[in-house]
Amino acid sequence: MREAIAFAGAGFTYPGHADVALSGIDCRIEAGRTTALVGPSGAGKSTLIHLLLRLYAPTQGTIR
Repeated sequence: MREAIAFAGAGFTYPGHADVALSGIDCRIEAGRTTALVGPSGAGKSTLIHLLLRLYAPTQGTIR
């Protein structure tokens, strides 16, 4: 990876679900750095990774 990854107001809602899984994610992951995602079960860590890998498309905001 040569450039940073930036989440700008990113969010995701699973199809068919009313509850928002992630909302308003604003962060920048710098190239060449180690970044850890830490939080309790159900906090959205796996969903965030799925968005990063483009397995899911954000339902709000952008990922660049």
